[in-house]
Amino acid sequence: MTALRRANTYRAHVDELEAVSHMINIFMTQIRCKNEPIIEIIEDLCSNNDLNKLEFLNICNKKIKSGIALPIAWRQSINEWKCKLTDKEKSILLSFGNNLGISDEQSQIENCEYHDLQIVQALDVAKEEKDKKYKLVMQLGIFASLTAAIILI
Repeated sequence: MTALRRANTYRAHVDELEAVSHMINIFMTQIRCKNEPIIEIIEDLCSNNDLNKLEFLNICNKKIKSGIALPIAWRQSINEWKCKLTDKEKSILLSFGNNLGISDEQSQIENCEYHDLQIVQALDVAKEEKDKKYKLVMQLGIFASLTAAIILI
């Protein structure tokens, strides 16, 4: 059971990074095509089923609606979010949020591109780690189960 839980942790980490990359790309598209205010984009993202794993978006949206400024709401939401991201990956998200809505459209798009590149690099590393460790963890789990069964017999 522990092996399966650990294997699922690797998978969840990859899934969260994929969702973060998708979120950043939605931000970029919305900024580029609709020039929509960041607060409205966050509200739209909360209803996107592909981003359900990014619970911090709902937390952030609630904080903004309660009157907390976007950069503070973003930071607090990420810090409250129980996720599988590493501290480095969270710092990428924090940096992305710190730069949202504070400059012109082109700078916002560059912010999205820059941070998405960093997330994609982290995603590549996470996928590689998952592929290596997932198989190992599953094999060790099967081996441990078989060993326990033999001992019981």
